[in-house]
Amino acid sequence: SSIQSNTSTPNGDDGEWIVRNIPRTAKLVLRLYDKDDEKVTDDYFGQFEITDLID
Repeated sequence: SSIQSNTSTPNGDDGEWIVRNIPRTAKLVLRLYDKDDEKVTDDYFGQFEITDLID
């Protein structure tokens, strides 16, 4: 998704990823960060896992 500057309500609906050849027993872990231009590191928002993958 794109960077949305100066907002407290970011929207991540503008991206789509297609991942292939993943084992059915795999899990997808997504870690979310915000973008801080004035800092060396970005702030961690959280993470979630998807374990029910489909073909």
